[in-house]
Amino acid sequence: MINLLPGVCALITVVPAWRRFGLPFAALVLINVMVPLLAGGTLSLGRITSVLFPSFLWLSAALRPPQRTALLVAFAMLQTVLAVAFFTWRPLY
Repeated sequence: MINLLPGVCALITVVPAWRRFGLPFAALVLINVMVPLLAGGTLSLGRITSVLFPSFLWLSAALRPPQRTALLVAFAMLQTVLAVAFFTWRPLY
C-alpha cells in the first residue's frame, strides 16, 4: 500500500495539471506513472513520481504562500526522518 500512495497522488494531479498547463504536461505524468505500474506493479513508484515536475508545478500553483511553506517544511521533515532511518539501517515500514 505504501508504494501505491505516490502513484495515486500523481494520478490525481493529471486532470488539474491538464487544465492548468495543457495536455503535454498531463501526458508526461500519466505515461510516467502508468507504464511502470502496468509493467511491474507498485514497486518504486515513489522514486518514479519524485521527478514528475508537472504535479509539483500544479501543487505550487494551487496553494497559497503560507500553505506552500507549511507543505515544504512538512516534506523536508519527512524526508529527514526517512533519511535518518535509511542510513541507520532501520526499516522504513
